Amino acid sequence: MFAREVATISGRPSEDRSSPTEQQEAIQRMKRLIAVLVAVAAVAAAIAVPAFAATKTVNVGPKIRFGTSRLNIKRGDTVKFQWTGKLPHNVRISKGPQRGTISRVKTKGTASRRFTRAGTYTVVCDVHQPTMTMTIRVS
Repeated sequence: MFAREVATISGRPSEDRSSPTEQQEAIQRMKRLIAVLVAVAAVAAAIAVPAFAATKTVNVGPKIRFGTSRLNIKRGDTVKFQWTGKLPHNVRISKGPQRGTISRVKTKGTASRRFTRAGTYTVVCDVHQPTMTMTIRVS
């Protein structure tokens, strides 16, 4: 059966002569097979792309500052905020393409945020603002 389908698609003469209806059915089966293979390849590519994204860790504390004042990352990267020390902190994006609270006030633990839009973000701790700020540049 496969030989007939290949012969039909390739235009080469086949040993057995299929009817036009059989040829059309064979072409439809091949088209469905190709569509399934393309869909599988698309899903595999979508899964593989996030695998290239990086995770950067930024300390929150131990005093009234972030572990770094500036961070450069790529679109799709994740920033993991890691609490250190005993002081209470929150993490919020006050300026940038995407704004919002990353974490409410707490004294330990982690909070993560994936940055999907390029631009410059200002991140603050409202408890210790204006001293506790940092800039994240996403390219």
